[in-house]
Amino acid sequence: MRVLVALTIGLSGGLSVGSAMAQGLAPVDAINRCESFVESAMRPEFSASFKHPYKVVCYFGLIDDDVAEDHHGVCARLSAQFAPSHRVIAEYMCTGAYEAHLSATGR
Repeated sequence: MRVLVALTIGLSGGLSVGSAMAQGLAPVDAINRCESFVESAMRPEFSASFKHPYKVVCYFGLIDDDVAEDHHGVCARLSAQFAPSHRVIAEYMCTGAYEAHLSATGR
């Protein structure tokens, strides 16, 4: 959680552009949604350090400018850095969090 907050603060300079960046979720909303989704989707016995990389991929997926047009593509691109077995998990966490956002907002 602390790293995600640090990422938000670090990226805030680049993400403070107004309407041009309106496609992705707000950074704080993305952090909360990813934290919630990953924690609920993964078994509680997994450590925070195991879950952290998936939260980071989820976060960057949800703030991406193109997430509204192609969330599957955005999440696949961001999760490509992982080994194949972990890539599937990372992509699921990213797409799942965004689809949960869509369901919660009625879109």
